[in-house]
Amino acid sequence: MYNYIEKDTLLHKGSKVDWINSVGRVVTCVYDNETYEVKIVRYFEGQSKLLIESQKRGPFIISTHEMLHCSLGRFLGKFTSEFKVEIGAEFHDKDRDIIIMDREYRKMNNKENKDRGWNTRGKWYEYICNKCSTTDWILESSLLKGGGCSVCNSTSPKPLLGYNTVWDLDPYTTKAIGYELARKRTCSSEKDIVYPVCPVCGRQKEKPMKISTIHYNQSIGCPFCSDGISYPNKLLHNIVKFYDNRGAVDEYEFELDPEWAEGKIYDCYIYVNGKDYLIEMDGGLGHGKRVMPKAKKNVEQSILIDEFKDSVAIDNLGVQPIRIGCDYPTGRRLESIKNNILKSDLRKIFDLSLLNWEELDNMSQNSLVIEACKIKKNNPLLTTTEIANMMDMKAGTIARYLKKGAAAGWCEYDPVIERKRAMKKVAEISRERDSKPIRVILDGECVGEFPSMAELSLKSRSEYGKYFPRSVISKVCNGLKKQCKGYSFEFISDSNNVITLPKAGYDICDYKNKNPESTTTEIAKVFGKNRTTVIEYLIKGTKNGICNYNPNDETKRRVEKLKQRSIANDSKKVSIYKDKVLVGEFDSGAKLEEASLDIFGVKLYRSGISRACNGKSGMYKGYVIRFS
Repeated sequence: MYNYIEKDTLLHKGSKVDWINSVGRVVTCVYDNETYEVKIVRYFEGQSKLLIESQKRGPFIISTHEMLHCSLGRFLGKFTSEFKVEIGAEFHDKDRDIIIMDREYRKMNNKENKDRGWNTRGKWYEYICNKCSTTDWILESSLLKGGGCSVCNSTSPKPLLGYNTVWDLDPYTTKAIGYELARKRTCSSEKDIVYPVCPVCGRQKEKPMKISTIHYNQSIGCPFCSDGISYPNKLLHNIVKFYDNRGAVDEYEFELDPEWAEGKIYDCYIYVNGKDYLIEMDGGLGHGKRVMPKAKKNVEQSILIDEFKDSVAIDNLGVQPIRIGCDYPTGRRLESIKNNILKSDLRKIFDLSLLNWEELDNMSQNSLVIEACKIKKNNPLLTTTEIANMMDMKAGTIARYLKKGAAAGWCEYDPVIERKRAMKKVAEISRERDSKPIRVILDGECVGEFPSMAELSLKSRSEYGKYFPRSVISKVCNGLKKQCKGYSFEFISDSNNVITLPKAGYDICDYKNKNPESTTTEIAKVFGKNRTTVIEYLIKGTKNGICNYNPNDETKRRVEKLKQRSIANDSKKVSIYKDKVLVGEFDSGAKLEEASLDIFGVKLYRSGISRACNGKSGMYKGYVIRFS
């Protein structure tokens, strides 16, 4: 509320008021939206004070400063020693619901009353809040200006155990700052600068933080176990893995960086029921919301990046990325993201009612650094590539995690030693394969035997007039290729010796026996191995008689699946676009192939149409083709 006087009714000397010659003048004053006429009766020269009066008020001494700033509360009787609110009075509005229980005078010093500049008796009221049951005291002036409960109606609320403390509302921050302090502070507290302890790895951070910052971020940015992957992305990772384990996902890849995206990365790609999907977890930074103070891009540029990613995804995959808002309000991280997921197009792909959100939340708070280190500690001979396959991550990322874990004492990892061990392992496998005797087969008959793949490769041109690369010989022997230039090869095993297998090899063979229809690709995915290793184990297991694997049977099975997929695709309608404009619709890819030359002047073959429809290629001969 703005109080003022009409200064034009006073006389001036330059920019200053001429108080001596203004004596006798009547000044118009506006105070609390009411207008008053105040007469200047006398000026006390040297003291900068005035004697004033009005029709309703007798003579009153006031300073010239107070007069100029219309500080007329005492003169007008606005400030009174009488209580203005009765005991039992109730205040009900959108922010407060309190009842006055008692009142008393308290002497207030200048610090508490600095806006008035004098000592006075303050009028205080005791109240009870019907919202949180708090009993406290409030100053009359604050009460009349709309002030309320110090716990539930305050920008700096008092902590009330059982209602609004950190211990009541935020388990993560409670673990970080300690049980005792959490019971005495609110989540918005900036009073204490603490050295938090990481709730994940238990190490204390050397850099202090505010409680409010820990609560807002739901992280202390632990230098030891921080994995650099946001909570929303971990949550998405665990959701996709949940459905993949139940066979509801055909293919998936995290942090997809296709060439057509020009270096931009999509959070997740999934292939379900013959359709491609891209999922983006839009957090608080970027996406048109906010950017870091020293960021190279501004808000407008972050919007353009999202628009570009949407555009190229439509052009190359024919899909609009599913964007899930993850700019959650303070303290409502899981609840907010969960609600946005339930409202997103993910509900059209998966049965989201199957998800256990509490379990997903706990899993998503774990550190991937610690998880990688546990795997390494329990399996010290595993390489970073093998661990990366198990965790669906990049080998370079796992190497970075293991370096941090080694420094924290969670595992043993020396990059130099690991690199030498990996190279030695590859060399041993190569020597083992090269040292096995090889049989050369032509038209079902043995036409030669050699002590090793290297020897066969070396003498192949002189013996057979054709060069057999050692890598191709290995693929044929391991069932990855049928022939090499009309010749077939196989290892010559000593019938008196049993080929040994590691434990993983026996497990894979056992799995194949229990799941005979599983392909080597599916088995490799289950055990976190590459397909070549799985095939090698199955071939050895078959020779030992512990499983039954025939590469030719699997090839037939895969061809049959492709035929079934082709039949399914042929029954689907397709749409064809040119420059983002729909130029035709056909009952099947075969119908489009048949009519393409006459209608579009270019022959579109069914294989290319199928690749385009399944997202294997962005454009086909200048056209975008998608299933209708």
